[in-house]
Amino acid sequence: MDSRLYLLDDDTHTFDDVSMLLQRYLGYSTLQGASIATLVHTKGKCEIKIGEFSDLEYLSEILQKEGFNTLLENDYEGY
Repeated sequence: MDSRLYLLDDDTHTFDDVSMLLQRYLGYSTLQGASIATLVHTKGKCEIKIGEFSDLEYLSEILQKEGFNTLLENDYEGY
């Protein structure tokens, strides 16, 4: 089963910080990064990747080392 990785809102990072992070580690475009930054800011979190738990766990650790807050949900059943 797949899992979900979320990026959580914080009061530390700018929209540009989020966009650059997503470009660096997920290969997202500037526009995708800006859209996700907006969602994180307005909703408190945004799903940034779906995949195998072990892969997302590793990515989550990297993002946390960069100072970002993440949430990893296991056993997501897609529709």
